[in-house]
Amino acid sequence: RDRLLGTTTLLTKGIGGGSANGHSRDGMITPDGRFVVLTSWGDQLVSGDTNNVSDAFVFDLQANAVQRVSTTEAGEQLTDANSWVGDITPDGRYLLFESVSAQLISGDTNGQNNIFRKNLSTGQIEIASASAAGTPGNNKSQKRSISDDGRWVAFDSLSSNLTSDPHPGSGEAYYVYLKDMQTGEIKRISNSTVAGAFAGNSQRPEISGDGRFIVFESDGELVPADTNQKIDIY
Repeated sequence: RDRLLGTTTLLTKGIGGGSANGHSRDGMITPDGRFVVLTSWGDQLVSGDTNNVSDAFVFDLQANAVQRVSTTEAGEQLTDANSWVGDITPDGRYLLFESVSAQLISGDTNGQNNIFRKNLSTGQIEIASASAAGTPGNNKSQKRSISDDGRWVAFDSLSSNLTSDPHPGSGEAYYVYLKDMQTGEIKRISNSTVAGAFAGNSQRPEISGDGRFIVFESDGELVPADTNQKIDIY
């Protein structure tokens, strides 16, 4: 929607100009309005889309172009699993997406939802939901956010092998993590400051442009003042 001109434009159109033949969702836009990223099950947004799974796309509204970004570094489509868009840097250089595919990086055999960062200028793909040693998480990772320069990635995960922090119970609890894509360092940031407190589930992080602040939700007791046993924002 262009609020200045008062016009509304359909982005998810087929190559021939008609409506896409599958659902599209999770749209996000860069601050300057140039790039829009989204997830679509439609197979008519770009040519050669025959994988019958959801893909992540980026629309360049200045160049009037659309690109499928949930592909391998060689540009090959993913044929083994769905992918969902995550976030994009303001300059359109880095994009995050979530995928269960094992085709994106070597050694990815966990069969879980992983978070990937793709350099749209070079095609390079790196995994964000991995330990400092590069080992992919052993459980689902999702809801992701990236800093403006592409260095910091925040996400939530059920994985118990990303850091050395204790993971109570059976591991079925989400924690929020921060990955430094430059050094590989990863930290769990949703730890409780209350000794013996219920950690709960912490999810849906959003990171500030400079990477300093992260906001997330949690139903755990992360600080002494939180005794309501409800989902709160930190």
